[in-house]
Amino acid sequence: MIYVFDTSSFIVLGHYFPQRFPSFWQNLDQAVADGEVLSVREVLNELKGRGNKPHAARIPNVCDHFDIPWTSIEGFMEHMGWKF
Repeated sequence: MIYVFDTSSFIVLGHYFPQRFPSFWQNLDQAVADGEVLSVREVLNELKGRGNKPHAARIPNVCDHFDIPWTSIEGFMEHMGWKF
């Protein structure tokens, strides 16, 4: 099966941190290597300039409620030792 990714698909992938979801990234890398994941040049053009910024979602309302330091989702997952 062939999967054609658009810009939003690549943006959403930023929520799957490589250190927290290693099996996901291994499988995606293999699918790309096997030619199962494709895209178009315009997607590359749309992604240029976005930078490769790490996802840093802040959750102040939850953190304040439970009186814990603010962190990113990835930081929380790392603190908890979660890997998928």
